[in-house]
Amino acid sequence: MTVNPKLEFESGDIGFVMERCRERLDQLDTTLIALIAERMRLCAEIAHLKREGNIAMMQPHRLQHVRTKSVKEGRRQGLDERFVNRLIDVITQESCRLEDLIIEE
Repeated sequence: MTVNPKLEFESGDIGFVMERCRERLDQLDTTLIALIAERMRLCAEIAHLKREGNIAMMQPHRLQHVRTKSVKEGRRQGLDERFVNRLIDVITQESCRLEDLIIEE
């Protein structure tokens, strides 16, 4: 990802522009957490279905699909592939932990 924000400001406005950027970052962080929480709720629903259907928690083909799709989208958005892979690792580890808890109830 090319980091070269094109912000127009007067030399005395740097602090103001930085504060606006930080406010937007805070908003995006809140949105990210909400989206991850929604994803985890869906994973919990899937775990209940797996438990009811006696389906194995680990679905390697699904994990590969998620990783491939995410890396492709990351590239399209200009993100580093290693970063996207690490992000997917963390998210899927937590999803698996949650599913294990539910399936083993």
